[in-house]
Order: sequence, then C-alpha cells, then structure tokens
Amino acid sequence: MDELIDIFDENDNLVGRAMKSEAWVKGWWHRGARVLIYNSRGEIFTQLRSVTKELHPGKWDVGVAGHVGAGESYISAALRETAEEAGLNFCENDLELLMSDTFEKNLDGMIEKVFTRTYFARFDGTESEIKIQEEEVQTFKFMNADELEAERKKFPEKFMPHTEKYWSEVIGSVKKRFGIGE
Repeated sequence: MDELIDIFDENDNLVGRAMKSEAWVKGWWHRGARVLIYNSRGEIFTQLRSVTKELHPGKWDVGVAGHVGAGESYISAALRETAEEAGLNFCENDLELLMSDTFEKNLDGMIEKVFTRTYFARFDGTESEIKIQEEEVQTFKFMNADELEAERKKFPEKFMPHTEKYWSEVIGSVKKRFGIGE
C-alpha cells in the first residue's frame, strides 16, 4: 500500500514529501517505527508477514512496524501501527524507547533507507485480544527469547533480514529484562 511520507537528508533533516514507492525507487531517506511487544513471561510477539507484502512477504518478524507518514511523529506511527496490525491500543506512556537505528539496503531493485525508532511495549492480556490486520499479517505467536534466537539462527531464511546487531539488541534486551541466560 503506497502512502505519502516525509523525506529526509542523510542527517535526518526534513527535505520534502513523496510517495513511499518513489522513495524506494530513488533511495530517499525516510522514517520507520517499530514496537516490540513482550509479556511478563519474557515472550516476544512475532508475526508472519502476509504473502502480499511488497518487502519480505511470508517472513517472520518481531513486533509491529511501519513507515512514519507525512507529518507524523515516530510515537504516533508506532501507536498507529500497533493498533492497525495487532488491534492493541497503547498510549504514549506504554512505549519505552529501545533504540534508534538506520537501515540501508538494496532490496530487489528498491533502495530502502530508513531512520528507525524501536520501542518496547508490555502486553499481559490474552491472545484473543490481539486482532491482526489480515492484509499485513498471516498469523502471530509469542516466542520466548531463547526459542526465537535458536529458530532464527537455524532457519534465517524464514525471518526478516535485520542486521545481526539488531537481532542481538532485541533478543538481548528481552533476556536482560527477565534475567534469562545470566
């Protein structure tokens, strides 16, 4: 689904607006927001991306994510994506910034250049409260950090091609919160 997004220079200064598809073709910097949803058992919400997604269809990913729309803040995009993809209505106080990162990769003729903010959000409700957006997500499950790490290392082709640094930060942060592997 195409959308209007803000375009930035390499220093994250706003320089204009364009459709997401044009930004991908021309390799323009834009913004993304991700929310890692975890529970008190140290499990991480993982989703299987729809086979109709433009990028990485049918791959497992952690949390929910999306592009920051034109005029939108990282926080607003994170809250919107969580509501859209998982049907969960968090508020700003529910989000805790985990990291800010950049992603730059040529993906099948598309050049993805994104400034990203990744947030944590705790969810201890029942799985029946999660209402996935079927256009974006096939299914979901909660995986403990060790299981996620082992599965990703054994079958990397089944998961989003995030950097090793990213995967290490995400899984390590959950393990640290729950004293796993210490």
